Amino acid sequence: MKTERIIKNQARKSLSGNWLPIIAGGSVVCIALILFMNIVSMFAFVFNLVDLNTYEIADENKISYVVIASLIEMGFVFISPIINGVIKMAANVVLYEKTEVSDMFYFFRGINRYLKTLLLNLALFVIYNVITGVLNAYLYASNALDADLTGSLNFDLTSAILVLSMVVTVIVKVLFFLIVLYYPLSYYALDDSKPVSAYVFRLIPFSLRHLGSAIKLTISFLGWILLCFFVVPAIYVLPYYLVSAVNSTRWLVMYERNRGLI
Repeated sequence: MKTERIIKNQARKSLSGNWLPIIAGGSVVCIALILFMNIVSMFAFVFNLVDLNTYEIADENKISYVVIASLIEMGFVFISPIINGVIKMAANVVLYEKTEVSDMFYFFRGINRYLKTLLLNLALFVIYNVITGVLNAYLYASNALDADLTGSLNFDLTSAILVLSMVVTVIVKVLFFLIVLYYPLSYYALDDSKPVSAYVFRLIPFSLRHLGSAIKLTISFLGWILLCFFVVPAIYVLPYYLVSAVNSTRWLVMYERNRGLI
C-alpha cells in the first residue's frame, strides 16, 4: 500500500497546525448527528407515542411517529451543508495547508451556493438510501425468519443467518458509501463550480474506476477505525481519514483530467 502511505503522509503533513479547526468542525457535525438520531426518540416519549413497558410504538401512534420523524429528518437536510463545510475544511487543508473554523459555514454563504449544496446532498443521500434499502439483506432475512438480533444471540441456524445477513448489509452500505458519497462529496469540496448533475451522475464512472483506491485507503485506516469504539481516538482518526480521502480524490481527479476522462 505504498500509494496509500504517501497519501496519508501528505495528509498528516498538511494537518500540521490545522488539527484544532478540523477537530472542532468534526465535533460539531458528530454532535448534530447524535442529536438528530436521538431527538426522534425524545419526541416519541414526550408525546407518549411509545409504550413505556414494551418500548414499542402502538399502531394508533405510528402515523404520528412517522410525521415527527419525517419533519426532523427534513430539518437535518436543511442544515446538512455543514457536513460539506467540514469536508471543505479538509479540502482547504489539502489545497492550501490552512483552514479556519468559519470555513465550516462556507456553503451557507450565498443563497445559490446553499440551495445547490442542499440539492446535491438530497440527491446523493436519496440515491444512497434507496440502493442500500433495496439491498438490505438483514431486513429481508429478519422479515422472512420473523426474528432479529435485538435480543440474546443463540447459537442456531436463525442467528447464524441473521449475523451473516447483517455482515453483508454492512459491507453493502460501506461499498455504496464509497461509490455514491465518498468521491462526489470530496470532489465538490475541492471544486464546487460544476452543476449538481456532474457530481451526482457524471462522477459515477469515476467512482467505479477508483473504487479500489477508496477501499485500499479505508482498509489502511481499519486499525484506527476499530480504536474509535473507545471514542477518544476518533478525535484524531476522523480528521486524518477525511483529509486523506480528499487528498486521494485530488490526485485522482488530476490524473483523470490529464487523460481527458473528466
